[in-house]
Amino acid sequence: AKSSIQMLVKEFEKNKTYYQKTDEANIESKLLEPLFAALGWTKNDFEKRKKVKRKEGRGIADYAFKIKDKTVFFLEAKKVSVNINLERDTWIQARSYALSKTVPFAVLSNFETLKIFCVEEEDIVNSQLRSLSYNEFLSRFYDVWLLSRESFDKNRVMEIAVNEQRL
Repeated sequence: AKSSIQMLVKEFEKNKTYYQKTDEANIESKLLEPLFAALGWTKNDFEKRKKVKRKEGRGIADYAFKIKDKTVFFLEAKKVSVNINLERDTWIQARSYALSKTVPFAVLSNFETLKIFCVEEEDIVNSQLRSLSYNEFLSRFYDVWLLSRESFDKNRVMEIAVNEQRL
């Protein structure tokens, strides 16, 4: 997993200008899907463009990750040009999909930044379980690994969230 992620980080750094100008679909197919593949998820484990009813009406979550037909987290993808550290509306959007389906976790990423949210925490700032920059993916690999299929199979991410009093 680490070597695959290291290759993705190098690819991103080498072609950062391209990725800053490209659309969300390219970020998904060239960076995010390979990242989650490195974390043990297969194409059978997620549903793309999942329709979700939200407070404000209907929305379409970019990805719904599932284990045995149960959604364990939603992933909202953004273009690299979207600064998800500053644009809190993106946080609300990612969390709203999970809240609407009583799924405890939501992920927001443009690959440059990756945020994991515990959606039961009302304070949106405190709801961030982890926030990582792509250049921390290897040095903070344990935090990235929280999003692995194995982590969800073994309930590790839930244990961390409970231990940190986020859920």
